[in-house]
Amino acid sequence: YSSNIHKIFVLNDSASARKMNMIWHSEKFISLPDPFQSKVADVVLDKPLLDAAKTKVLHFGGLTRRKGTMEILQAISMICNEKKAEKFQFIFAGKVNDDIKDEFYRLFRLLKNKCDIILMDKFCSYEELDELCKECNIILAPYQNVYSSSGVIAYAAKFHKPVIVPDDGLLGKLVKKYKLGLAVKNITAKTLSNILTFGNQIPIDKNLEDKYIQKNSVENFDHTIFGNI
Repeated sequence: YSSNIHKIFVLNDSASARKMNMIWHSEKFISLPDPFQSKVADVVLDKPLLDAAKTKVLHFGGLTRRKGTMEILQAISMICNEKKAEKFQFIFAGKVNDDIKDEFYRLFRLLKNKCDIILMDKFCSYEELDELCKECNIILAPYQNVYSSSGVIAYAAKFHKPVIVPDDGLLGKLVKKYKLGLAVKNITAKTLSNILTFGNQIPIDKNLEDKYIQKNSVENFDHTIFGNI
C-alpha cells in the first residue's frame, strides 16, 4: 500500500504476479523475464568433450548440497553397484562448494574407478557450458531450493535436452508448463538411479522450449524493466 513503492518485479513467475495483484488489489506486481544468454556465436571446438557412444548425464553450475549434487553422486554409486553404469558417462561441471568438498571427493575417487565420470571443478566458460549441453543427453537439477528460477532449465530449453527436477515450487511448475523434461515427486538418489537405469525417453516439446527462451530473452528483460520505471 506504500506510495513509495511503484513496482515490484517477480522473476519468471507470471502466475504469482497475477495472484498477488488480485490479493492486494494492485497493479504493482510485474512478471520479470529471467534473462538468458549463453554466448553470442557458436564456437567450434577441436574435438568433442564427451563420449558420443554413451548416454551422457550432466550436472552443472555451483556444486553444492542444496543443488542436489550429493544425491546425484549417490545415485551413480547405486548404478555402479547394480552393474548398470557401463552405458553412461556422468559429468559434473562447476566449482565444488566447501560445504560438500571432502564428502564429494571421497565418493568421487571411489566412483571414478567404477564408471566413466568426469569432473570439471572450476568456473566453466559459456563456451564450455554450451558445448556440454549440446553434447549431453540428460541434465540433472534435483535442487532443494525449488522456489526460484534457474538458468539450468534455460540451457536445457536452448539445446532441447530433458532436465530432471523436483516436482515442487516454481522450478517444477516451469518444467511442466514448458515441457522441459521431468518433474519428480520426492526426488532422491534412488529415484534418480531408477529413472536413469530404466532408460525411458523423457518427453520434451521443442516448440514450447523455444518459446521459453524467447520469453526470457535479454531484450524482454530490458523492455520490462524500462517499461515500468
